[in-house]
Amino acid sequence: MPREEVEWFFQSVAKAAKDPVTNLAPRFEVELNAILAYRQSRASVDWKSSSPQFVSLPLTTPTLPEIMGAPGTTLTEFPLFASPWLETDRWGGMKADVLFFTEDRRHVVLIEGKVDSYFTYGDYPPDEQLWRQLEFLASLKHDTKTLVLLCPRFNLNWYMSRLTRAWEYRALPGRVFACLVPWEDLFHIM
Repeated sequence: MPREEVEWFFQSVAKAAKDPVTNLAPRFEVELNAILAYRQSRASVDWKSSSPQFVSLPLTTPTLPEIMGAPGTTLTEFPLFASPWLETDRWGGMKADVLFFTEDRRHVVLIEGKVDSYFTYGDYPPDEQLWRQLEFLASLKHDTKTLVLLCPRFNLNWYMSRLTRAWEYRALPGRVFACLVPWEDLFHIM
């Protein structure tokens, strides 16, 4: 992926997001995801300024900013639990970059944060990571289940094509939604 754009992106992020413990700027996706999880846990992520691009039908009641603004729990690098053997083969052992669920447990959001890397668990459904994450969400009993893929604007088209391919692979039961949000919207990076 384009190295100069990645470097520019992380330089821009350095002005807007720092590790709360060391005050260092993130240099890798995993660090950026950790800062997002920390900020989400403190209700200091501006989801209202985000412009989600849905590949599913749009989430309208409630909206993504309403869900993410509700009291809830934020976890990072949380394993996707599985019960039957088939589920274990599909998503068991995978970790959500950030997992958020509302206090009333009606809504869950799985966030996959990317900057310039490929997906860890395959690139084509049914083995593709995004499809597995969508399938995991579909297995849950929450009222709404949303996969949010975060990426920089310079990689928007590439990641959108991956999310679209995963979404179009097979119809999912229940209220499952999928969208892409630019990192820049959440950290107010220009």
